[in-house]
Amino acid sequence: MKSRILFKSLLTLTALAGIGLTGVRAVDKEDGEDKDQSRLESLAKVSKAEAEKAARAKAPNGKLIDSEIEEEDEKVVWSFEFSGPDSKDKTEVKVDAVTGKVVKIEVESPDDETDGTEEND
Repeated sequence: MKSRILFKSLLTLTALAGIGLTGVRAVDKEDGEDKDQSRLESLAKVSKAEAEKAARAKAPNGKLIDSEIEEEDEKVVWSFEFSGPDSKDKTEVKVDAVTGKVVKIEVESPDDETDGTEEND
């Protein structure tokens, strides 16, 4: 009887420890993402505002719904996502964070978000 109680107690402690460790990893991951964002921003020669201006020129009537700095194809890019005024399509414009040039434009429709048209400069 004592061994069953001991066994159940150990199982409970193991489960609780696992839950606690999962929470710690989630916090560490968020801290890592913040550090990565800061690192990428420090590499950028073009400000977010300047990059947004270049992106808006490619989606002039779009409403900005998301933006971030990221690493893509070994380049640091500012990424801007716009929704169209008369359409449910989303346009993602990527601007090189070093040169300020638009490097990619993707249009995604809600019907098929995996296929889109791309324009690479």
